[in-house]
Amino acid sequence: MTRYFFKALLAFLLPSPLVGQSFVFDHTRLRLGVDSMSITLVRDGQEIAVGELWDDFALDSAGSTPRMRRIYRTVNEAFGPHLDTTFVYLPGLQPSQRRTRSQIVSDSVVAEKGHLSGWYQHGNQSATIIDRQLEPTVIDGSFFDAAVRAAPLAQGYRLTLVGYSPGHNSLLTLSVEVTGEEQIAQRDGQTVQVWVVRMDFGGLPSTMWIAQVDRSMVRQTIDLAPNVQMLMRR
Repeated sequence: MTRYFFKALLAFLLPSPLVGQSFVFDHTRLRLGVDSMSITLVRDGQEIAVGELWDDFALDSAGSTPRMRRIYRTVNEAFGPHLDTTFVYLPGLQPSQRRTRSQIVSDSVVAEKGHLSGWYQHGNQSATIIDRQLEPTVIDGSFFDAAVRAAPLAQGYRLTLVGYSPGHNSLLTLSVEVTGEEQIAQRDGQTVQVWVVRMDFGGLPSTMWIAQVDRSMVRQTIDLAPNVQMLMRR
């Protein structure tokens, strides 16, 4: 996150100790194609509709190494428009290539054998060069919610990974725990059985409601500040 725009926005938070675990991404559990969600700002319980997001997953077989592509786009009156296109290597979700354009953070990164090169930029500030090596267990942070959705979710399931955040050229500890299951209604009125998953993205709290059947993101809240949340609904 769900996603990455808000994660990058608040990545100034002090990172947790970097403790990850081995992980293999099973893309067959994740529903491919385009999905959309409304975006609402919730302040002291009052909801203000601010935009919409579109999230597109696809397999990429153009190269010799299998990759997955994600295009994430928002129209958001609170934080401005956002567009990022990200490629990761399968099955480990290691960074491959990405380009982000937004009013808050922009970046352009290419990875080769774990070495990242490129740049990131905050607003209208000068761009900062990215030139670093990553351990093979580090995932692209913007794919963490996808990793969770493709995991063998069950009551009490936990996952902790280390993710790379290009918006600040930093490593963050990413962790989740399945805290329960519910039935909730989508915008089309359809009732969906979901896993309730509590996420910590390097100090940024979030809750995800993930459909048990097709692993789509049905709802997500991101805690931006005390009594302030961003709410996304399918």
